[in-house]
Amino acid sequence: FDRLLAYLHRHHGFPVAPKKGHYPLGELVKELRRREPHRELRPGVSMADAISAWARERNECVHAIVRSDPGSPTKPVEEFLSLAEKAAEHGEALARAVSRMKPPSESGDKS
Repeated sequence: FDRLLAYLHRHHGFPVAPKKGHYPLGELVKELRRREPHRELRPGVSMADAISAWARERNECVHAIVRSDPGSPTKPVEEFLSLAEKAAEHGEALARAVSRMKPPSESGDKS
């Protein structure tokens, strides 16, 4: 989140802070999609789509915790742990990819 916000601010002049509160991740993804519609995580996979997919994975994990009654999880613990591990791995890869992003003029991208 912070890496994407910093990138958008540094390279596109996106405001660091909204008028109140904080930016939802979806708003940052929407801004990335608007500013750099051709930005890809890898060939054929849009960076904005990859971040959105990860956010859904993360939310599924969080909801599995907060929406379950103690002693009766909404998902079996092993399934939850597997989902959480995958979301963490995808999040780490995305954080590294966002950290390596260069503006289109420097990267040769057509965005």
